[in-house]
Amino acid sequence: MAHTVRFSGEGIATEILDADDITRRPSRPPDYAAENRALTELADALTEDGKYVWNKIAGVTLRLCRAGSALVALVGGAVEPDRVRWQAVAGAWAHRFRETHVRENSPTQLVLKARGPILLRAPERSFPVFEPMSPAAKEVMLVPIFLGDRAIGSLWAIAHDAEHRFDAEDARVLGTLAHFAAAVFLMSERSGAAEGLRAERLAALNLMEDALAARRETERTTAALLTSEERLREADRRKNHFLAMLGHELRNPLAAIRGGMALLQSKKTSPETRAATLPIVAEQVSHMERLVEDLLDITRIVEGRLQVRKERITVQAALSRAIEMIQSRADAEGFQLNLRMPSEALEVFADAVRLTQIFANLLTNALKYSGGARQIDITAERDGENARVKIRDYGPGIAPELLARIFEPFVQATPSLTMQGGLGLGLTVVRQLVALHGGQVEVFSGGELKGSEFVISLPLIVSAK
Repeated sequence: MAHTVRFSGEGIATEILDADDITRRPSRPPDYAAENRALTELADALTEDGKYVWNKIAGVTLRLCRAGSALVALVGGAVEPDRVRWQAVAGAWAHRFRETHVRENSPTQLVLKARGPILLRAPERSFPVFEPMSPAAKEVMLVPIFLGDRAIGSLWAIAHDAEHRFDAEDARVLGTLAHFAAAVFLMSERSGAAEGLRAERLAALNLMEDALAARRETERTTAALLTSEERLREADRRKNHFLAMLGHELRNPLAAIRGGMALLQSKKTSPETRAATLPIVAEQVSHMERLVEDLLDITRIVEGRLQVRKERITVQAALSRAIEMIQSRADAEGFQLNLRMPSEALEVFADAVRLTQIFANLLTNALKYSGGARQIDITAERDGENARVKIRDYGPGIAPELLARIFEPFVQATPSLTMQGGLGLGLTVVRQLVALHGGQVEVFSGGELKGSEFVISLPLIVSAK
């Protein structure tokens, strides 16, 4: 609810509007096309110098919120814990770049305590930082920047025109950009670390790619979602769950890598312990690379940039390579793989690497969701002019209401942060890759506790008679 604040002096105080007050204002419709272009600019800027990225965030904020000025404010940390630094400023106040201000009773401190968007009207009445500013600030919208529970700073959009009023759409856009700012902060903080901590930079890039892919998915489905308030709530719930899963999936390998690096750097660590630690660190780095690759594949597919290099290959060869990729895990977990392949060569025109990826993703999925049943049936056969591959598990199965959505991004048969792991992207990648090969993939399940069967059909090469 709107209230006022006065830290010193007399007279009229600044009015502060919280998230509920902002929502009640008339709001402009989202411009996802402009937002996606801006997010792509930010992702591309990650390869540049850290100072450039901060300036880019301020510039994008200025443009998307149609503000007169925009800035990124960072708290001082261990060096200046009582100060706030304007890390990047764009627009009319650009000349105030790198200014520092007292953190106590500042707008940044206020929004960090609120942990959500706030809007200040006539801010100069209560905040000394605004008194010398020209042009004057008529309205200021702020959102906090957090890295987990750690307060990083705030992102501002400033209106100098009394007619300009920020709305809920501006708050949403600022919230998205604040997630990017948190990831940039993580990358800049770790930039001087040893090569062994490279995985943490990948984690920050992972956050960037996730936000970009999620936003493009939102744009693609907006028209349909607007027809149903229930479907809007469902999409928002899935996005939040995905972000929670992403944090969980990144936290565990990062913790293992950090612990392993501590052992490797310690002079007290024995050679035996070092030898045992290196494979663990390598395995966790590989796990994070797979997560990043799934996100990159989704982005390439959405942008139409994923290429397949087709050649004449056999289904048997690609399927055998996929089985080799998961064989050690299957043996370690006591799985029985029942393989049936015909004696005739099932020749298809396909990308050998991507076709192997399709089969490996489905086999990995079967391993993850087999529960106590340690059996997987793998069948390759001719079906008229098509090659058909069936991968069946005897695990918990898929509920009927989930079958229609199982190939959508971020959907998992077991929506838990601790059960199976992964980001819910593997089956989405499978469906898109199969489509690029002119085939189709289907899933069948008798329901919960009745197992699942995935069936892939690919056109065979017709030999000339």
